[in-house]
Amino acid sequence: MTLKSFASALGVALLMSPLAAMPSQAAKPPLGMQLFCLNYASNCQADSTREVAMSDRLMALLSQVNSRVNRSMRYRAERGMIDDWKVGGRSGDCEDFALTKRAQLIGKGVPAGALRLATTKTRRGEPHAVLVVRTDRGDFILDNLSGQVKTRRAAGYRLQMMSTNDPLVWSAG
Repeated sequence: MTLKSFASALGVALLMSPLAAMPSQAAKPPLGMQLFCLNYASNCQADSTREVAMSDRLMALLSQVNSRVNRSMRYRAERGMIDDWKVGGRSGDCEDFALTKRAQLIGKGVPAGALRLATTKTRRGEPHAVLVVRTDRGDFILDNLSGQVKTRRAAGYRLQMMSTNDPLVWSAG
């Protein structure tokens, strides 16, 4: 089975899944995320944590991880029909940056349930993904387009979809 036919079959299966019957505020995860979770299920476990307590220590960690990943990876746009979401590597697109930051933060003890992937548009209208850290002081955005961790408001993005504490359950804007 080719990747294209697999993705097509997966799309049909998802249309018939319980996700298709969810309320209108629910959204299907991007196909790239669904394929990522099929291949790397251990990175896609639901976690009961919904937010973390913001502290100076957490902000320093978020800033460190955001800067380190932004410096260690070179942006490279996807080629082809299927967006291949992955953790790590020397290059990748915005989803790869966000997933790498998420993996590093989980490795440093930040609960996975507080780390959300989100889709939006850049100021030029291009599709974009960021990592959102849900805290008791609001959401903070880690973005490959910025060296600074920003509040959701300061980032200026209108989020189109965002994962919940379960990476395979997303909600609209």
